[in-house]
Amino acid sequence: MRLFWELGKLSFQRQLSYRAANLAGLATNIFFGLLRASVMIALFGARQQVEGMTIGDAITYTGLTQAVIAYLSIFGWNDLMNSIYSGEVGSDLLKPMGYFRYWLARDLGRAAASLLLRGVTIMVIYALFYRITIPQG
Repeated sequence: MRLFWELGKLSFQRQLSYRAANLAGLATNIFFGLLRASVMIALFGARQQVEGMTIGDAITYTGLTQAVIAYLSIFGWNDLMNSIYSGEVGSDLLKPMGYFRYWLARDLGRAAASLLLRGVTIMVIYALFYRITIPQG
C-alpha cells in the first residue's frame, strides 16, 4: 500500500511541475466558464426559473463542469496510451505492483492535483463573481 501512495504522490508532484500548463489550463477554464455563465444569464433573460432550474443553479452547473474537466481528464490524459504505443507497457508489467493499481495510483495523483489546482480555484472565482447555490440533497 505504501508503494501505491508513493506513486500517487509522485504523480501529484509531476502534475505540479508543469506550472505554465497549469496556469494556462486554469485561465482557459475560467474564461470558458465565465463565457458559459454569461450565455446562461442571457438565455434566462428576465425569467427567474426555467424547467425548475434557477439562474443560480445554471451558473453553479457551469462552474462545476469547468471545475471537474481536468479532474475527470476529459480532454487529454493519454499517458497510458503512450506507454502502450512506446512499448513501456512491458516494463510496467514488471513493476512490483499490479498493472491496474499502478495506473490507478498515477491517475489518482494527477486527478488530485487537478482538483486542487483548478477545481477549487474555479469554484472560488465563481463564488466571487456570481451567487452560486449549494445542492440540497
